[in-house]
Amino acid sequence: MENIKEILYKFKENNCEDIEKKLNLHIHTTCSDGSLSPVEAVNFAKENGYAYFSITDHNNFEAYKEIDYKNIDGLITGIEFDCWYKGVFIHLLCYGINPFAPEMQQFLAKSKAETKTDIVRIFAKRDVEKIINTVHSLGGIAVLAHPCCCFCLSLNHFFKIMKEAKLDGIEVFYPYKRHRAIFRFHLSENVFKYAQKYDFLLTAGTDKH
Repeated sequence: MENIKEILYKFKENNCEDIEKKLNLHIHTTCSDGSLSPVEAVNFAKENGYAYFSITDHNNFEAYKEIDYKNIDGLITGIEFDCWYKGVFIHLLCYGINPFAPEMQQFLAKSKAETKTDIVRIFAKRDVEKIINTVHSLGGIAVLAHPCCCFCLSLNHFFKIMKEAKLDGIEVFYPYKRHRAIFRFHLSENVFKYAQKYDFLLTAGTDKH
């Protein structure tokens, strides 16, 4: 598998051509709050013709115990952490790391409720900067998920401070379905504009549940 940064830079250099069709780096399974088993999630990605995809369950890597993740073409390891940063509740997607690295264990869910239940996950106390630094030490990247739903006064300012925290990328291409279609605080065009302004990597995902 290519380095995750190299993959995303390739799409960026091609002016994001077909990025929404080729990438789905945001898929959940029954190991968190998704409806597909890990094997079904892999089949879903293949059936939809994604060049690269990622299983990103909330706060756990359990799905990677059920699939031969090292030998699946196009699969990028991932996880979605529930966090607070500077008073803003965020979902932090992390990619390209060994899902069983001992360094990541401190950030994982301690109970099933922390992987499935919204009201439990919103009380998360993970240190965002520590997660990002740990992910970088393992050769991975960190990306802000569905940024239109970040409840902050200025998305421009929030992207700026996230850049200072060494965030790598922004989930720019995202469908905003279900409840996220209602609870949107920013415009998608501003997400793209500010992501380019701060030279973030651009990612795409459907948040498949």
